[in-house]
Amino acid sequence: MFVPTIVSALIGVSILNIGNVEVEKVLPVMPEGVFHMFDGIFIPLFALNSVVPLFFLLGFLHKNEVKSTPLMASMGITSLIYSIIVIITYTIFSVETSKIIVFPTIEVAKEIELGGIFERVESIFLAIWVLSIFTSVMLLFFLSVQVTREIFLTNKQTPWLPGVFAFIIFLVTFFPENEAELQSFVEYLNYSGLLLILTVLLVTGITIAVRKNKKTRAFQLKNKYAGEWI
Repeated sequence: MFVPTIVSALIGVSILNIGNVEVEKVLPVMPEGVFHMFDGIFIPLFALNSVVPLFFLLGFLHKNEVKSTPLMASMGITSLIYSIIVIITYTIFSVETSKIIVFPTIEVAKEIELGGIFERVESIFLAIWVLSIFTSVMLLFFLSVQVTREIFLTNKQTPWLPGVFAFIIFLVTFFPENEAELQSFVEYLNYSGLLLILTVLLVTGITIAVRKNKKTRAFQLKNKYAGEWI
């Protein structure tokens, strides 16, 4: 429900900041060669953690409801918007300045001036940004409760489960005591998410291979017995 609003806001911020872009701030693009760029490859890879909920959502869909085109389109649009925001941030503040900014997207929104009339556009964008956080947390909270019920608490009445998860989340928010610990905690979660993605893909591949092998053997045995019967 909130996704169109969030996407429109991000696209709007990008378009309205085109006049502030200075391409010279990101030049030269590869001063130390091509292979040096691979040193930072794991940082944008953390954005792939946004596809983790898709793995769980697919489990609640019927076979005829699973469409690859909408899934690929959603991931493609997310990656494109993410890339545009990063490029806009670098071309406005430079790469080195962006490293020390806590919330670069909010700072990018602060650079927008609509004819000297609306100079606090970031207030509107901040509200939409909070809305996007609420949407993400709501989805993850729903998946956490549903997956726990489906796997560990089947055939049991668990009206208390959402309250338990909310209490656990409330406690976890107090673990990081400063910005450095928060960044370390986020990095740990990011690596855990990437490991989960690789594990799911590996297990899925092995499962498909085993099932195909069983079907092939069953088909061969069926043909063998059919030939002997004839």
